[in-house]
Amino acid sequence: MGIAFFTRCLLVITYLNINNVREKTTEGDPIISDISFNGESLEVERDTTRDKYGENTITNHHCKSISVMKDENNHDQYILTECSGFQRPYYLGTDKR
Repeated sequence: MGIAFFTRCLLVITYLNINNVREKTTEGDPIISDISFNGESLEVERDTTRDKYGENTITNHHCKSISVMKDENNHDQYILTECSGFQRPYYLGTDKR
């Protein structure tokens, strides 16, 4: 890690105005993730306690990098990768500006 990663994390979180990410299950139940930066990695607290058919847990993950991918409309999508205890990339948000 270094100052570049720290700066990139702060810029993405500030730019997307992220303090929590809300995703919906197929049934419409919310899964809420609180995201913070500890100076070395992004900390994600994922809360599935409102998901009727889910795990009903609160888990914590540490992510080491942020990737940017284009969606089908050519908007930037910000994804957390290299997350402990979370096998797939973690979707942060899309820049639709």
